[in-house]
Amino acid sequence: MAARVDYVQSVDLASISQGARLVALALHDGFMVSIAESWCDGKRVWKLWHDARKGIDHLKSDGDLPEPFAAIHAKCLEDIRNYVPPPPRKDLPAALPAEAAIAARLGATIQPWGAVSQRVDFHFSIPIKLGESIVGFRHDHHSDAITFCELKPGEKLRLPSVA
Repeated sequence: MAARVDYVQSVDLASISQGARLVALALHDGFMVSIAESWCDGKRVWKLWHDARKGIDHLKSDGDLPEPFAAIHAKCLEDIRNYVPPPPRKDLPAALPAEAAIAARLGATIQPWGAVSQRVDFHFSIPIKLGESIVGFRHDHHSDAITFCELKPGEKLRLPSVA
């Protein structure tokens, strides 16, 4: 799993997956982009990606997605239907003094925190959850039971020994 979306694109997944099955996940939670893909014996089997810059409900795929996708996607759509935004926070000021001064000079109005409803990007998590359903872990959940190896350009892949 990579912290940079372009990292997975720069790694030769075809070579790494020779004689093996590989699942790659890349995400950028600032741009709200997530990508999951699977390779086997040097060929991509499937790819699923979300890019909120193309729309909050953007979701594209290539290949035959694994069976867990249907349930994960259905749950996402259910979460969207059932989402109730939290009420505006009363304990926060409408604006910091410096922001209020700028707004006054511009003749603008500042809305209180939470007064403007923001759409939640539920689709971002679909590729992440699909990857998790296959490999059994997530990038943002810690487990001492999992051993990772770092892939470095130009180095032969060394898998950790299993005790």
